[in-house]
Amino acid sequence: RTPTTDHRPPTMPRVSYRPSVVSAEVDPRVLPPDETGGYERKYEELDDLVLMDDGAGVQDISDALSTRYQNGNMYTSVGPVLIATNPYQLNTKPSTTTEGGLRSIYDDAVALHYYNSAATEVGPHIYGVGSAAYKALTTSTKNQCIIVSGESGAGKTEAAKQLMQFVTIICD
Repeated sequence: RTPTTDHRPPTMPRVSYRPSVVSAEVDPRVLPPDETGGYERKYEELDDLVLMDDGAGVQDISDALSTRYQNGNMYTSVGPVLIATNPYQLNTKPSTTTEGGLRSIYDDAVALHYYNSAATEVGPHIYGVGSAAYKALTTSTKNQCIIVSGESGAGKTEAAKQLMQFVTIICD
């Protein structure tokens, strides 16, 4: 007999993320019901684009990323994948506890926050990717891999530095 060389994964049941299935109580990223009782979604308000309706297209994804970027959200998730748009911007967020009212989104406190929080409790961030990999490494003792890809000059080296910085902070 000749062994089968079909390495495709087995068929998985399709999970529907339609508004009638996901409620605001289950996922806070979904808007509460509108006046008709339905769930109107504004894609640019979603942290994770996996939650887009089945009918969402390429233009919807592009518009959501563009709007999130214009609103100061450079990171967006698509399931376990993190999309970073323009990592060269000034990476600060408003703060009432620091001089000048701004703090880095890459400081020790942010790293520890991502490490000590569940993935569903925090928004998309490079530290979230690092946290998931580190937690999987320490709980399963299996090797972990993070793939950083993009065009030349897209910030791959900076992303790798931030991942290494994250591990350094949480292991200190």
